[in-house]
This record gives sequence, structure tokens and C-alpha cells, in this order.
Amino acid sequence: MAPIRYFCCYVPPELIRACGADAEFFSPVSGDTQEADSLLPVPFCPFSRSLLHELIIRRNDENMSLFALSCDASRRTWEAACRLFKGSSFFALSVPFDSTERGVQRFAGELRRLSHELLSCSGGKEKYLEKRLAEEIHSSLEKKKKVTEQFLSGLLPGAALLDGNSAGVHPAAEKRNTSVLLTASHVLIRPVISFLESRGVTVFEDSPLGSRRKIFPYLSQPLSADPFLALAHLYLTGRAPCFRAGLEQRGSFLLKLVTWLKVGGVVALVPKFCDNALYEVAMMQRFLPVPLLVLEHEAAHDIPAQWKTRLDAFCETLELPE
Repeated sequence: MAPIRYFCCYVPPELIRACGADAEFFSPVSGDTQEADSLLPVPFCPFSRSLLHELIIRRNDENMSLFALSCDASRRTWEAACRLFKGSSFFALSVPFDSTERGVQRFAGELRRLSHELLSCSGGKEKYLEKRLAEEIHSSLEKKKKVTEQFLSGLLPGAALLDGNSAGVHPAAEKRNTSVLLTASHVLIRPVISFLESRGVTVFEDSPLGSRRKIFPYLSQPLSADPFLALAHLYLTGRAPCFRAGLEQRGSFLLKLVTWLKVGGVVALVPKFCDNALYEVAMMQRFLPVPLLVLEHEAAHDIPAQWKTRLDAFCETLELPE
């Protein structure tokens, strides 16, 4: 079975692997959108436009794609892809808008439905699926706990989680100077980290490319014996929440990150035309106890010159950690 690309941190790779396929997290890096601009409305999410552009130029590869329908933009992008690539293998996973027990139950049902579709493509046997899924969850839990502990202890700064370098202490962790929390979507994370590090700033990222996929700070409760229910709990309530989880939960988590990591400020990369991100900015401006720099962006592959000026000025206002 061809590898399955996924783009959202609500997608559990454990399920993909249990169904007999390789899971490949995919995020466009070119920043180009021209192939998608005539297929999506204007204005529209820059990440979604860049993602659809990348899928179009890669249309001849054998990979299949899994969309998490977690916002209006992701749903519209999935619909456009299905219309454009008729007969291609695109899977969809609907994500509940709440993490209550009812939401977890619904998400478990969605995961079970998705498993049937994946097995029909891989030729796998359903009678062994729950056992394989339980084994995948068990093997990933210890790694999740270890990575979470290291990250919250300040040992995995910069691009450590983006590069998959979570086996041990990252070299940059030994240099504790001015530090910031970089909260972002998928776009321009690496260039901003590189720029800030070139200015002697330690960066901890909060993004779908790294920490929101790989740290699970809320793993205290025992997981259900039902592997689908356990997986639903893990990804709806256990992992680092994004702004979709609600402003109260998201704000509480950001405050904890600022405290745990002892950062001197927060840099927020905000995608244009995203209402949820704008609500989050208002929340951060009101509640964060450290300086905040908000940078709004379109799809791009490198940071604009005016950002460098603003980032330099922001870093000069930060205090050294105690």
C-alpha cells in the first residue's frame, strides 16, 4: 500500500500504521499557490492554498492523502481536491468541535469508519486490527511521554521536533539566553526559527509541524481498553491543544508553556483570513504576562524584510531569564 500523507495533528499515525500503511506527515514548503488560486475562494487560508498547489504538482506520485476536516478551510480544500482528482485516493476524518465525552465517542466512531476505508485499500484483515492498533498505541506512548518531558523541561528547542531529533538533549538546549515561544500554523516556521537563533535567541516552537503533534501534556488518565476510544482520547484531550480546542483551554496551555519554558516573550505567526487565529491573538494580548509580537502572513517560503526589522526590535526588548 502506498504511503498516506496527512497534514493535521488531529490525525493519529498509529491508526494508519495499524492498517498496513506508512504514515507521512506532509507540509508544503515552497509557499507557492498559483495552481490552487483558481480553485479556492478569495480570500482564503494561505496554508490550504499552498497545500492544494503542492498536491496538484505532485499529482503523479503514488501517495494517498488523508484530510482532517477540522475547520472550514480544510473541508473546502478537501472538496476541491476530490473534484479535481476524481478517482484518486483521498480519505477524510471529521474532527468533533468539542473534547467532551460525547465528542470523544464521536471521534472514536470516525476513527473506526476510517479504518474500514484504509483496510479496503490495503487488503488487511479487520479481525487483527484492534490488536495491532493497541500495540501501536502502547509502543508510541512511552516515546510521547519522554518527548513531552524533554520539551517541557526546555531540552528540545529550535527545530528539534520539526527534524525528529527527540532522542536526546538538543545541543541548543545547553545555551540558555533570551528565549521566546514561537506559536504558528504551518507556514514560515523554519525561517523564523533560523533568524531568531542567528540573533542568539533560544526558540521553542508551538506548531502543527512539531510540538502540537508530538507532545502530550495531558496523559494522566488511564486509556480505555477499546483502542479506538483510547486513540480518540489521546488526540482530542491528551495532546497539546491548538486554538480549535477553545480559547479557555488554549489560553491555559499557553500560560503553562510560558511558565514551564521560562520564555521572555511570544512571537505569533498568524495566517491571514483565519478567524480562529485572530480570536487567539485577542486572547494572548489580554492574558499573556510577557511581551507579544504578532506577525500576519500570506503563503510564502521566506520571511519578508520588514519582519526581520520587527523581530530584531522585539528581541531587544526581552529580558534575560532569571
